[in-house]
Order: sequence, then C-alpha cells, then structure tokens
Amino acid sequence: PKPLEGTTSPKLMVVLKESDGNIIIERFSPGSVSERSGLKIGDIILALDGVAVSTIDDIKIHLFFKQKGDTVKVKVRRKTFLLGDREKEFDVIF
Repeated sequence: PKPLEGTTSPKLMVVLKESDGNIIIERFSPGSVSERSGLKIGDIILALDGVAVSTIDDIKIHLFFKQKGDTVKVKVRRKTFLLGDREKEFDVIF
C-alpha cells in the first residue's frame, strides 16, 4: 500500500531499553537531536517537561502532543565515575 500522508510527532531519535523500572538510552540514531543536546548512552530518563515517566509508552504519549520546533526538557540520571549518580536536565529542540 501507499504510505499515508500526515504529520508525525517528533522523536527523541534514541533507542531506549526498559530495565528494572528504568528507561535507559542504549544508542542514538544518526543526527540525533538528543545527542546534540547533550544526552549520552547510559542516561536514565526520569522526566519530560517535569512529568515523571516510567515506561517507553509514557515518553511516546508525551511526545505525541509536541510539534516541530518545540522544546522538551529531558531530566536524566547519569552515572559518573567518581561522583556517583547526578541528575541533569537538557533542552531537546525538535
């Protein structure tokens, strides 16, 4: 069948994995807006725009209402070698 026309919701352009109640970034798509914004492989996504997320579906639903040019604040927990876990927030612009 022919592809349907229409708009799609923006994507973080990441491959995610759910593990032990965490949403972990496994890798990035080429040209990823998330990678350009400072997110890294291994970051655990905690919230989008201040709203806690606990599943990949939560992320998909949140992004469904975004449009090209919008910004989403992504809060992550990042493991660091000497300082332990740190929470960071990044602005991802679609």
